[in-house]
Amino acid sequence: NAQFVCILVWIATCASMTSHLTTAQEQDSSDIEGESDVAVRSNATKSTLQLLALLCLAGTTLVAIARTPRTSLRHGPAQGEDSILQEFASWQDWGSPSAKTKPFKSLAQALEMERQAWEMTRQETCSWEAGDQVPQTPISWHGLSEKQETRCRALAGNGSPSQRSGKSRPSWCWRTLKHLACPSDASASPISWGSARSALLEEMGMYLDERFHPLDDASLCDDSSLGFPKSWTAYEVQRSIDWFSKNVQVFVLEMPRTTSRLTAASLVDMGIDFVSIACHDFLQLGVLQAAIANGSLPSSFATLQMSPQVAEKIGRATGHFHIQELASSPGHRKPIALVLEEGGLPSSDLQAKVWSLIREEAPCDWDVISLSSTCPVGRCVAPHLVRVGPDGDVHCSSLVNRGFKGVLYRTGVIAGFQGHWKRVAFDLNQLDCLDIDTALSTMADEVAFYSVPAVQTPGFFASKSEEQLQS
Repeated sequence: NAQFVCILVWIATCASMTSHLTTAQEQDSSDIEGESDVAVRSNATKSTLQLLALLCLAGTTLVAIARTPRTSLRHGPAQGEDSILQEFASWQDWGSPSAKTKPFKSLAQALEMERQAWEMTRQETCSWEAGDQVPQTPISWHGLSEKQETRCRALAGNGSPSQRSGKSRPSWCWRTLKHLACPSDASASPISWGSARSALLEEMGMYLDERFHPLDDASLCDDSSLGFPKSWTAYEVQRSIDWFSKNVQVFVLEMPRTTSRLTAASLVDMGIDFVSIACHDFLQLGVLQAAIANGSLPSSFATLQMSPQVAEKIGRATGHFHIQELASSPGHRKPIALVLEEGGLPSSDLQAKVWSLIREEAPCDWDVISLSSTCPVGRCVAPHLVRVGPDGDVHCSSLVNRGFKGVLYRTGVIAGFQGHWKRVAFDLNQLDCLDIDTALSTMADEVAFYSVPAVQTPGFFASKSEEQLQS
């Protein structure tokens, strides 16, 4: 074997050097006149030979030690394995919040996760320069003066803002700002938080503290011009195509009762391979019962009164969860899964944009990234990324952090938070959480959820006018 060859090489090297120095000694003895000079050189040569002999002996000993059979960790003494298991028990996957509740049960499981982490490192699936971001705490607007809240309430008109249970007083100013910035019609174009805040201040006619802003460090990413097309060099284009093919598995989620194939056709034109997954139509007889029977939905949904709107939300949610499970399976396993909802038109440079976002901006703790999110709440961490935070006033707000027409999942960590996500989304007492994007945003202090602000147009998707032309 290789170790035995190493020993032979050591012995051969020592013998060769010994022979060389002996020959040199004999030549020196014959050329140098004077017995004293010969003696001096002879003693020096002997010292050199002795040093070489010691080095050879040390090297041979080290190689022999390396060849000594070791007890396998898997089959070795229990006390040694226990200590290693204890060391790996707290090992987490890249500091992801979703992995902290999943201690390893065996050394094999820990080593497998370490292998996956090394594979992800080799494949460059995040930006090392971005660093790990602190989980975003819920955004709350409580603390405004009574005068400010009264003015905002007058602007909001009749009604009462929805709120999280346990909140003593809802914020009328926060509610008014959301309605200014975030259109209830998903097809309408949002405006930046900065523009909406300026409009609110003008309507209020009074000062509003700068800290009451939905986005921390808003100047970094709350800018529509950041979505403008970028010119890519031929080298960047080729690198992005190679990286995308190696690291990203693409899925297209087809919604029921829609005939559009705009997304699929666009991917074909770009030469991107994808897998199509059709959502279940929960308005069809027997589909709900089948979903409950196979565990896709909890048994409590058997009493749910199904409407077209609710059926669409359930179909969309179960479709995303099904794709997550497929993306994590060995048959499809790549470090990243990209899910595109059918009907949107991806930008023609989709591969280059995803490559640039992940390689240059995405922190290494990311779990989920929405490629277009309306009114994201949280903190700008890069020119195209927000670390999403929960809405502190409303549970599963239908206005903020909305948008899943394009989403990236890190396949290695999905299992760590999918169960919790399902419990939040499939709660009969909170049907607003059936929108899985808003459901995920309520968990954003536990899951590393990032998003690209939809105000950055056209961004990762073509403009509305381009979509209409294509369709």
